Formats: sequence, structure tokens, C-alpha cells
Amino acid sequence: MITVLLAGALLSAMPLQQQRGFDTDTTVTVSTATRLKLDNVGGEVIIKAWDKNQVRIQAVHSSRTAVRINLSEATLRLSPEGSRGIARMGGVVDYTLTVPAAMSIEIGGMYADVTIEGTRGE
Repeated sequence: MITVLLAGALLSAMPLQQQRGFDTDTTVTVSTATRLKLDNVGGEVIIKAWDKNQVRIQAVHSSRTAVRINLSEATLRLSPEGSRGIARMGGVVDYTLTVPAAMSIEIGGMYADVTIEGTRGE
């Protein structure tokens, strides 16, 4: 089962990822039991599956926002973190994530457009 908690939808004619490159592009090795927990204030989230025990994190965000990546034994947590002003609460981040096909996923946020393809996790 995939849990998606959303309060609204952010619509855009062309995804920001197609307009420019990624500000964050990194890959994290995970165990087969690791869950993904994504907290996003707003933005597009695209999740695709692959047959690797890795999560590729590609994100587009402002220069005042970074993606916080926290990996524990059971959970990979991703969240926006701002550097100053109102952005400290986290800004808008557009994510493209490639995850193990069996990974369980939980997405929370206020405004997001979420697409999930090919996953088999909870």
C-alpha cells in the first residue's frame, strides 16, 4: 500500500525538471527493508522503479532550499530545508526519484502533484 497525504495539487504546464537541470542529483544505497518517507511543502513528485537497492534523488529547487537526506536502518527520509527567511520551513521542490520496485513509500505535503510508476511496495 502506498500512502499519499496531500492537501492540494500544484499544476504546471511543463515540469520544471524539463526546463532546466537538477539542483540535487545523488544516489543512496538502501537495504531491502528500507521505507521511503518524503515530506514536501509543494512541488511535483515523480517516482519510478528499478531493480537496484539504491534510491536516486534528483530535485529542482531554489538556491535557498536544499534537500535533507536522512538514512536510518529502516527509513530514508527526504525533506526540503531552507537557509533563510520563510524558506527555512522548506521551499518548493520538484523531485524525480528512482526507487527499488519493492520499496514502501509514504508521501506527505501541502501542495503536490504525485506520479508513481512501477512500484510494488506498501
